[in-house]
Amino acid sequence: MGWFWKFLNFVFLERKFDKDKANIIKQLKALAEKSKQHKSGSFWIVIFPEGTRLRPQKLKESQEYAKEKNLTVFQNVLVPRIKGFQITLNTLREDVDGVVDLTIGYPQLEDDKRVQKGKIRPSVQDLLFGGGKKWHVHVHVRVIPVKEIPEETEAVQDWMMKVFEEKDKLLTHFKQHGHFPGEVYKYKSISMFQVLANFFGFGLVAVSVMYFLSVGLLPTIGGLLRLVWSK
Repeated sequence: MGWFWKFLNFVFLERKFDKDKANIIKQLKALAEKSKQHKSGSFWIVIFPEGTRLRPQKLKESQEYAKEKNLTVFQNVLVPRIKGFQITLNTLREDVDGVVDLTIGYPQLEDDKRVQKGKIRPSVQDLLFGGGKKWHVHVHVRVIPVKEIPEETEAVQDWMMKVFEEKDKLLTHFKQHGHFPGEVYKYKSISMFQVLANFFGFGLVAVSVMYFLSVGLLPTIGGLLRLVWSK
């Protein structure tokens, strides 16, 4: 699994910020430089400011923390953490145009037996072995220009809390109406064949790279490709 994450440019952590800070900056700068070598010159990085999955116990703990710190008490999201977001944005501020803010909702269809059993979100097992069953998902999207996001810690904290206050309201609206406010765009779902083709295609490439690394052939192949390309 670690190799897959490495190939996808995951930022590796020890979950100890004092130790991770320098490593995070180093990996983010490397990612930005690597993107400049490609024609598009673009890249994206995913951050979950809540830091963990939303579960009843975690929500309760988050609400208690918010009351203790005199923060807004959320009903649908956790109190966000800003360290990872702040260091990422401040490191990449000159390399990115904005932040794409996503809020995800799963409609609770009354005739869906899975929902009747209290299951409204797909698990990893459902996604991999769901037997072709479809899960409906709504995603609220907005783009926030980098220039609108502050840099100082306290200002970032206030800004992030306002963002999550809006998320909490969006999810409350979603629960009441079954959709987010605003214009709706429907996207065509991809087939199981496309999913499997992507999965096994990427897996084949990853396994091949690991094999060539293990036998020491990858540098040789890379050199030959550069030689052919230069001609």
